Amino acid sequence: MLNAIYSAADNQDGSGSSTSSGSLAGSCGGSGGGANFFNSGLRYNFCGGGCHASPPATFSVITPQQQGNTQLSVSSQSAPATATHVKILKAGFCLACQDKYFGGVPGVACKKVERKSRRSFVTRSCNKMSHSSTNSVRSNQFSRNCKSVSPGSYSCNALNVDFSSYTATHQWTKMLECAEFVGAKRSKHTVVAYKDAMYVFGGDNGKTMLNDLIRFGVKDKSWGRACATGTPPAPRYHHSAVVYGNSMFIFGGYTGDIHSNSNLTNKNDLFEYEFQRAMWVEWKFLGKMPVPRSAHGAAVYDNKMWIYAGYDGNARLNDMWTLNLTGENHQWEEVEQKGERPPTCCNFPVAVARDCMYVFSGQSGMQITNSLFEFNFKTKTWRRIGNEHVLRGVASQPPARRYGHTMVHHDRFLYVFGGSADSTLPNDLHCYDLDSQVWSIIQPEANSDVPSGRVFHASAVIGDAMYIFGGTVDNSVRRGDTYRFQFSSYPKCTLREDFGKFFNDKQFCDIQFIVGPEEIKIMAHIAFVAARSKYLRTKILAARDARHQQMEKVFGSGCVEVRTCSPGANHEPLLEVRLPNANPEAFEIILNYIYTDRIDLKEPYTKNIIILITDIYQLAGLFLMPRLAHGCIQYLDFKINKQNVLEALYNADRKKIQIVKDHCMQFIIKEENFTDVVMSNEFSDLDKPLLVEIIRRRLNP
Repeated sequence: MLNAIYSAADNQDGSGSSTSSGSLAGSCGGSGGGANFFNSGLRYNFCGGGCHASPPATFSVITPQQQGNTQLSVSSQSAPATATHVKILKAGFCLACQDKYFGGVPGVACKKVERKSRRSFVTRSCNKMSHSSTNSVRSNQFSRNCKSVSPGSYSCNALNVDFSSYTATHQWTKMLECAEFVGAKRSKHTVVAYKDAMYVFGGDNGKTMLNDLIRFGVKDKSWGRACATGTPPAPRYHHSAVVYGNSMFIFGGYTGDIHSNSNLTNKNDLFEYEFQRAMWVEWKFLGKMPVPRSAHGAAVYDNKMWIYAGYDGNARLNDMWTLNLTGENHQWEEVEQKGERPPTCCNFPVAVARDCMYVFSGQSGMQITNSLFEFNFKTKTWRRIGNEHVLRGVASQPPARRYGHTMVHHDRFLYVFGGSADSTLPNDLHCYDLDSQVWSIIQPEANSDVPSGRVFHASAVIGDAMYIFGGTVDNSVRRGDTYRFQFSSYPKCTLREDFGKFFNDKQFCDIQFIVGPEEIKIMAHIAFVAARSKYLRTKILAARDARHQQMEKVFGSGCVEVRTCSPGANHEPLLEVRLPNANPEAFEIILNYIYTDRIDLKEPYTKNIIILITDIYQLAGLFLMPRLAHGCIQYLDFKINKQNVLEALYNADRKKIQIVKDHCMQFIIKEENFTDVVMSNEFSDLDKPLLVEIIRRRLNP
């Protein structure tokens, strides 16, 4: 089946039925069958002219009025099929033979096309040959007007055919496996992307460490050994590799003889492979350097190479170093990190996006977490991206904690694949949206060749696809297979952001809430609020009726026209709804949730946030918004810790929020928490009834 993808204006066939812009409808009576399509108000006929070839992937259509080409992308969904001999007609002429429709090429049916308007077409057949309605085009011999212009493409007068591949989005495709004589099956290696190829270096095959450099070309889909001169790095694994300019840089890793278990050591050397000269060069340094390490992370930003964490043979690290890759001063410098940095870790991936480096999970001993950490290169500050997805209307969880996985960046997303997650090898693909800040699981396209779960594989992004290679599967088996995943780059939906701006800009507001004992005024829009909360809708209707009655008293019955408009000179005042018992800050956050379906907290890691979430939960219950209330409980479950649990308990008890109080009690009486909480200074400040209740819960849980 040939599916055309192009833009056409108001297309209709002669019978008056609508023809979609993404289909080809058969209308040719040639011996090989045929098809036609519409573009810019013209009908183009495809006549089966006997061309034996693969199905076309793109058409370049040339009309007499055009000097350039109009590109129409066409994907081939079924095989085998054939190329087509095209007749493009206008005003009764066949452009292939330059004859009027009464003449034409013998054995080929041309059609006269009279363009009457953009909305209708009238067609007449120039002979009495039968017409095929199939989408596939069949033929037996090359037309006299069809000639080959390059391998894999043909030109048939007005038609240029390019046989390129098409892959559905979110589809996994198994590529050519690397043959043993080219490169061994391996894991703990590195993969980098350079132009239209990925380069694999090092790793181990289960018996020995490797230092070969092999290459996979994504266009020709073939493996080969990369040419190299100079002295390469010693065989190693768990090293890092990055690309800067026209060079690949290899740093550190673990070297030695794993078969005899001798001379095993970590390295802190740096090698450069120049792609254009196919040459290895070792960089030498004086002065302070990073300690030798393996299983670390590496990135390139601002013309510098950045090294983070890893394992030095005795302990896991969390230091950071940077090296200028340009100029004359090539000296390592240690970076002074600020903020909430990840725990000491190794065997983790890094990805660079939007002036930041992202780190997800990794081997951290008892501190292993599934949190995503963000390092801002400009401010040199870490930030933990927590689990606020529960306040964003998202049901899916972040990936389980793991190590030996990969993470890449494309468009506005981070993609995490594979790794060892609590003694399992999952093969699902997780995606983190940098805009909405939520995780999701990518469902692969049907008929995808989904790779098996694996650990210590490597991946790279080339164009609009991710390639993964190798790794270790069950029973410590090394693999040499390659898979391609087709990304999607759909335009971002901005509905929430647009509604959020509508609320923040306060344009066209028609209601004003008077909130709290301080009578803070907060403006909004009746339509949004009434649609999201039954309680507030009832309050709005009551306020509107009260105002209407008041105006009837002033102006008389039947003389009142209620209008909603912005305040100002000669305008009616906004409709007012009073909420004297509500917390203004919590209410404004709920209003933002009403517009955007998510809550963004300005200070998500302060102690006061627990009190604020408790207030939001209370208002969510009052406003009959159960989804928001459930999200608040989940958020408290993530955020309550030994430092803030007593304050949360006191606040929940004072406001008689039993569900939050019970959750705090359960946290306190746990064996691993009880002693630290009881010995804290805040514990003695609690009211006596709460102290008694905690002790009784502990003795009789």
